[in-house]
Amino acid sequence: DVISFMKHYERASIEKRQLEILVADDNGTNRMIISKILERAGHHAELVENGEQALDLLEAGHYDLAIMDMHMPVMDGLDAIKIFRMTHRATPQMPVIILTANATTDAKRECEEAGVEMYLTKPIDAQTLLSSISSLTAPLKKAGDSIQPSGETNKANITSDVLIVNENTLRHLRQLSDRKEDFLKNVIQGFLSEGEQMLEAMEIALQENNQKSFKEIAHALKGSSGNVGAEALFEVCREISQLNLHELEKCAAELQLQARQNFGATRIAMMRYLEAPQHATGP
Repeated sequence: DVISFMKHYERASIEKRQLEILVADDNGTNRMIISKILERAGHHAELVENGEQALDLLEAGHYDLAIMDMHMPVMDGLDAIKIFRMTHRATPQMPVIILTANATTDAKRECEEAGVEMYLTKPIDAQTLLSSISSLTAPLKKAGDSIQPSGETNKANITSDVLIVNENTLRHLRQLSDRKEDFLKNVIQGFLSEGEQMLEAMEIALQENNQKSFKEIAHALKGSSGNVGAEALFEVCREISQLNLHELEKCAAELQLQARQNFGATRIAMMRYLEAPQHATGP
C-alpha cells in the first residue's frame, strides 16, 4: 500500500538529512506529482521544465540528485547531464535518475552511454522512485555502479476491457495529500487544463498535416495520463506513439477523435470521483 510505504519512508527519513533534488520534466502534471512524493519523503525539490533550465541550475548550485525526463523540448535530460558531467569531471558525481515512457533497449543504451545510474519507466510509482533515491544516495553506494533499469512495478495492469479511470491510482494520489490541502483536486484540475491544451495542439497539428508534432504531443499526453490513472486516454496516446509517421497519415484523424472522446469521459469520471461522498473528506 502506497500510504503505508510513505509513512515508513517518512519515519526512516527522520534520521537522514533532507536531500536537495533537481526535477526536470516538461509536463506540469508530472512535476506536481513528483514534487509531492519528494516533499512527503522529507526532501526539497527544485522544478524546471527542460534540460537547459536544469543545466543552468546545476551550474549555479549543489544538488544531491537529479531526476530528469529523457525527452524534453529545448534540451533533453540526457544531453543536459552529458554537458554537465563533461564540464565537472573534477567534482564528485551527482547520481541521476532518468524518466522515460519507453523502457527499450535503445533507451537503456543511451542512458549507459551518458553514465546515468538508473532509469525508471512512467507512470511514476512512489515506492519505486523513493527506493531508487534511497539506494542511489546511501552512504555506501559505490561510484561507478552499473545502470539499474526499473519500473516493472509501475506498469498499468490493463486488460482488453480498458478502464476510463483507475481509481486505485486516484486513491494513491489522494494519500499524498495532507490535511491542509486537496492535492488530488489540484492534480486533476491541472491535468484537465493541460490535457485540453494538448488536445487542441494535436488538432492544430492534424489540420496542418504535421504527423511529427501530432505524435510528440500525444507522447507528452500519454505521460501525464498514466500518472493520474486516465487509462483509456493513456492507451490511445500509446497507440499514437507507437505508429510511424506513414501509418499516422492513414489513421491520425480517427485516433484524435478517440483521444478527444476518452478525455471527455475521463473528465466526467474524475469529477464524479472528487464529488463522491466517500472521497470528499480525504483519505
